[in-house]
Amino acid sequence: MAASPPLGLYPAAQRVTYLYYLGRYHFATGHFYYAQQCLQSAYDQCHNRCIKQRRTVLIYLVSANLILGRLPSQAFAGRPESDVLQKFIPIANAIRKGDMPAFKRGLGPESGNERWFFEHGILLQLQSRCEVLVWRSLARRVFLLTYNFPWDPESKKAPTLSLEDVVVAFQLCQKLLEGWQKPVDPHAFMQSGRTHANAMFMKTPDLVPPQNRPQSLRIGRGTIFGNKMPELNDVEPIIASLIQQGLLHGFISHTQGKFAIIGAKQKGGPLQAGFPPVWEVLHDRAVSQNRVAECPGWVQREKNLGMGGVVNLTGARPAGENS
Repeated sequence: MAASPPLGLYPAAQRVTYLYYLGRYHFATGHFYYAQQCLQSAYDQCHNRCIKQRRTVLIYLVSANLILGRLPSQAFAGRPESDVLQKFIPIANAIRKGDMPAFKRGLGPESGNERWFFEHGILLQLQSRCEVLVWRSLARRVFLLTYNFPWDPESKKAPTLSLEDVVVAFQLCQKLLEGWQKPVDPHAFMQSGRTHANAMFMKTPDLVPPQNRPQSLRIGRGTIFGNKMPELNDVEPIIASLIQQGLLHGFISHTQGKFAIIGAKQKGGPLQAGFPPVWEVLHDRAVSQNRVAECPGWVQREKNLGMGGVVNLTGARPAGENS
């Protein structure tokens, strides 16, 4: 990093290979913003005829983008290497909808892709990092279903999301993971007088239980922890964590049991204010931490080394010589 010439001076094949492995390194060490930068550049510089190489780069590029909140678009649909996206589409759809059961199954053995994700070294990262995004989308979905927009445009009351409603949604996800089924006629249930999330999400006791008994879930396969049913004490720390990460914008009122959104009028509404786009949040954080200027390990500009970049080896010992 200190004495190497700019990467642009090397042939294209060497640039692509180096950026691919540098992106893999940053991905493995948890620096997904750096990884996305390297892998995107490697993909852009890889020749269109190198389908196998472009497909290999795309596996890790899509994974890094999912973790950063950038979901695959239809722009890749017509490309020869886009067949690999089929393994990621269920995960992307689950993140977009806040569908925790679909997310768990998309990365589990039911999908048939669990071993493939594991062998490519992306399973654990997708499980741990993308689950946070599913929580955010689920909270956003509950807000859309339960919030009543005020009739008075001059109202100064902050938009709020009831944590109890979020608990109901989490409990529904847990029941579905354990094998419970939705009622055959949901309209009859909706007419039973329930309101808000209890009706929108079909409160968990009204689901049809499994024929034998609920499935025994592994630690990472449940909504919270195995077969543990989510409670308020589980959901509130999750919402607080999303606020701390900047994925939700507001504060928790413990006395009222609600999440209150800040700056709804200034930012064009409660959705824009309370649920900022994930990619924008993470990009702004990277900019504030000066991660955009230059990626570690990727020399993009010629440096003024002084003395021609000569390294003083006075007193150096041959490799392997005992001290």
